[in-house]
Amino acid sequence: MNFSQHDRFSKYGLEGSHAEHGSEQRTFVHDASVIDVLVIDDHPLVEWGIRMATASAQEFRINCCPANPADIVKMLGDTNRALVMLDVSLPDSDGFDLARIIRKRHPSARILMYTAHSGVDMEVRAFVAGVNGFVSKSATQEELLSAMKRVVSGAMHFSTEAIGRLARGAGTHGHGGLEQQLSAREVQVAKLLAQGRSNQEIGQLLHISAKTVSVHKHNIFSKLSVANLRQLIDLLESEIIV
Repeated sequence: MNFSQHDRFSKYGLEGSHAEHGSEQRTFVHDASVIDVLVIDDHPLVEWGIRMATASAQEFRINCCPANPADIVKMLGDTNRALVMLDVSLPDSDGFDLARIIRKRHPSARILMYTAHSGVDMEVRAFVAGVNGFVSKSATQEELLSAMKRVVSGAMHFSTEAIGRLARGAGTHGHGGLEQQLSAREVQVAKLLAQGRSNQEIGQLLHISAKTVSVHKHNIFSKLSVANLRQLIDLLESEIIV
């Protein structure tokens, strides 16, 4: 199912969906077996398209969310398991900037960006903004569900070309004063951790095991005397290497 082809969903009564979902503030019902999906898009038809495409996946609960950083942050704070589905193009904000805000306030958030546009450059921009996966609006139902499940599981979902470019560029920027405290590999891992990357994602990008990433993470926290990810992000931002 192509979730961008809105005419397929007109039979579900979508004409009234904007009034129902546009500004409604959702309250999540906590259920460990359910993953709340926050769809950030100004087109109600897109939300309904995603609903229809994921109807067979019982683990996902679709929620529409206004593209307002404060509302999004609050909604993420109300659930322990959430996937943010974010459009690149929004009427009053930029999807990349919004991804950065979400990542800064909720480092562990899982973000899947989707767009009608395509290209490796767009994927790389999404990754740098803190996005965990990237999918085209022309994706099939199977491709969409696969991307959602991969991102929720802790893996990345980018094209092979984009991952190759990102791997070649990892750790090529200046390391500031931290190069005296961390190895080159630890700086790479620290930067990716600060972007909200999971151990699995970092291992996938750097071609090392998640267990090795965990060891690097422990050593980084110890060497830099930080107790959590928030402190690491603050420190790396002060060194201008995130």
